Amino acid sequence: MEKSPDFLLATTDAGVSDRLRSLPEGSVDLDRRFTQEEDFFVVLDRPFVVDPFDIHHDVGQTLAPERYLAVIRSLVDAWAGQVPQLFRDLSWYFDPRDLFHPLFVQVLSTRDKRYLYVLRPDLSFRGRHGEVIDRGGNDSTPRYSTRHLFLESEVLPLESWETEEGGKRLSLTKVFGKTWQGESGKGYFVTGRWIDQEISRLLSKAAFPKGTRTFPLLPLRCRHDTLSVRCVSPTPEGRRRAALVLEAAWPLVETWAERIQNTLRADPWRDDHPLVEQLRAQWGDKLSSRWGGLRLEAFLDDHEQKEYRYYED
Repeated sequence: MEKSPDFLLATTDAGVSDRLRSLPEGSVDLDRRFTQEEDFFVVLDRPFVVDPFDIHHDVGQTLAPERYLAVIRSLVDAWAGQVPQLFRDLSWYFDPRDLFHPLFVQVLSTRDKRYLYVLRPDLSFRGRHGEVIDRGGNDSTPRYSTRHLFLESEVLPLESWETEEGGKRLSLTKVFGKTWQGESGKGYFVTGRWIDQEISRLLSKAAFPKGTRTFPLLPLRCRHDTLSVRCVSPTPEGRRRAALVLEAAWPLVETWAERIQNTLRADPWRDDHPLVEQLRAQWGDKLSSRWGGLRLEAFLDDHEQKEYRYYED
């Protein structure tokens, strides 16, 4: 059976590509925050509008629907005008499998290895973070405005990039086995268990000295059955630093990967998990020194919900 790629990049758009290539070198200070649910977002100076698009789509269609393409063009123009450094050097590709998270990528190289930087803005409407202009329906998303740009921003180990008719197939180098652990419960109460998040919490806690407070940031994560480094500085320089962190973390994690998985299967994650101290003893400051000074400041937002503002030196 042919191996399924981790990313399927369908067609792109000349207008979007031209806009991304024309971004200036300048940058603005980023107001970076996390929600109490651990979601990362950037607060912009002024709102941008997310126009409605059709929810239902044929995932086998490699051409972006015109209505959806118009939304992407409008958003790229709006984001490029406020935070150009977030999108400089990136390329957009239509991802028919996930309309709500447009896919921007860049290939990075360090020595003999290649890494994939992935930036995925979240177009889902979040009630505390935006204002509805026109309500949506069963087939269409709402039109809304917001100053909060939610992002997934990470660097992953790239194994192969193959071009074929209708798009590109990207595969990642794996370090973890299948993290699916099965189901429990009955009927409507069946729940599945993956240990991806448990691995992420374990690695991220072990990467820093005891007593370091990094919640809700998980800098090392298990994603796509491999190791990912979260890029909280999604600038060209920040992406390169994240790739270097991944390069340093890879041999440390690879040595322990099988043991980590086997241990968490039998002994699920908890804050005082004994494996954390074992990893710290082996890793020392090989990873913590690469993040420099970082600080997360907790506060209550306008809805009396906790948020965390991210700072780094």
